[in-house]
This record gives sequence, structure tokens and C-alpha cells, in this order.
Amino acid sequence: MENNVVGNLNSTSVVTVKRGRRGLRNAQVREETTKPDNFNNSMSHSTTTITELRSHPSASNSALFLRHTSAGFVTLILYVDEMIITGFESSVISKVKQDLFCTFEMKDLGPLRYFFGIELNTTDGVSLDDPTLYHEFVGCLVYLTVTHPDLAYVVHVISQFVSTPCSLYWAVLVQILRYLRDTILQDLLLSSTSSLDLMAYADADWAGDVTDRKSTSGFCLFLGDSLISWKSKKQTVVASSTTEAEYYAMAHAIAEVIWLRCLLFDLGVPQSSLASLYCDNRSAI
Repeated sequence: MENNVVGNLNSTSVVTVKRGRRGLRNAQVREETTKPDNFNNSMSHSTTTITELRSHPSASNSALFLRHTSAGFVTLILYVDEMIITGFESSVISKVKQDLFCTFEMKDLGPLRYFFGIELNTTDGVSLDDPTLYHEFVGCLVYLTVTHPDLAYVVHVISQFVSTPCSLYWAVLVQILRYLRDTILQDLLLSSTSSLDLMAYADADWAGDVTDRKSTSGFCLFLGDSLISWKSKKQTVVASSTTEAEYYAMAHAIAEVIWLRCLLFDLGVPQSSLASLYCDNRSAI
């Protein structure tokens, strides 16, 4: 029996399993369909063998096996005749592969490029030799968001990578600087004749960050026709729906509204009417 891919998502290796957990696919399935007892025994044997290699099955997914070590954990993901091995440390992954090689006939195929018809590519770029300039520019851009609401979101994004910046984020930073150069004459208009009523707009991009599936809240507040406050911030929890993500964004906006109402009261501009909050999600409202 020959099965195909076993892989590794953490840039370590892909291996081919000669004897897999769930038999053969396509034409080779004919042999196993005539022997269901042998097929079930093969599945049970493979699962038992992997468990004996200090990997325990996940309670949520029977095809997922976890192996915990002092350096983190390694996952083995099985799908029919395909497997992915991934983890935090290359040395630990290599040890897991060696244990599997001693039990199954396998072939190392190198870093994972294809899995189940899907092509995988890494686009993080290379680490910067000296991130000092990146840190300085990001710090300046954070300061500029005080007067540039159009930079709030993108600066929020690149600020997440100040600890380990790479060439990809540096290219984004350069694009932001070019944008600033081309829009240097654009200003914010604070009208002296508009009303003094507060209005707030809130929004969120549900699971917008593909790395941790967290959403980003965004809001802007107007005093009459004048934009006076804005913010873009990643939510601290993973929202399970668009409604929940929008609800968090509205909560952030309301907190800002309450603070501004208190500030305006101290400045002698009490709010006689309720502030309006606008959101494009009817369920959250």
C-alpha cells in the first residue's frame, strides 16, 4: 500500500508515508473495501502506533495528534493518506520524523509546498539586519495619527511587527511615506459654524487578521461637522461572529463618546442631546 503526502507547515519537511492510516485512494481502495475488518484494524494500529510515540489525539479532531515538549508542541495532522507535521522547533520536528521513520516506511519531501491540491507560499520576507530605522519611522507615524485619521489603520497594522520587522513590512512602510509625501497639503477642517452635537461611527472587520483571527475595531467621532477623534485597534478577544465584532467596536466608540461628553462639560460645552452612534450591522444594533 502506498499513500502520498506527509508535510510540515513550519518550513521543515514533507514526507511520504508508504503505509498510511486510512488505506488507499482511487483504484487502490478496491482492495480495502473488500476487507473492512482489515481496514479498521489498520486504522486502529496506526492510531495506536502514533499514540505510543508520545503523541496524543485531540479531543476535538480525531485526525489531529499533539506531542508536547519543553520547546513547545508538534502537531501531526492526518487526512486520508496525507499528513502534515508542524511545530515551533525544527529539532523537535526532526526527532518526531525519526520516530516515525522507525515505525513507518516514509520519505522526506522537504518544506511543504502543496497539500490537498492547495499551494502554500510564505510571504513574510527576510528579517531586517538593523530594525532601528523601522522603529523610528513607526514611532513617527504613530505620532502623526494624531492629525491623520487616514493613517490610523495602516499604522496600527505595521506597529504589530516592530519586534521582528522584515523586508515585507519595510516595503509597506515606504509606501506609507510616499503617500504622506503626495498628500502633504491635505488638511482637516474644523468648522466654527457647525453644531456642537456629538456623532459617532463604528465599524469592525470580522477576523481580519489571518494570523490570530482577531477583528479590528474602528471608530470616528464628529462634533457637528468636524472630525475630532478617531481610532483603529485590534480587539483583545476572538469574535465568533460579525455581530460580536461590531458590538465590540460600538462599545469602544461609546467609551470614547462618554469621555468626550465629560471633557466638553468641563470646557463649558455641555451636551443637551444624546449622542448618535451609527453602525452598519443591524444585529449588533
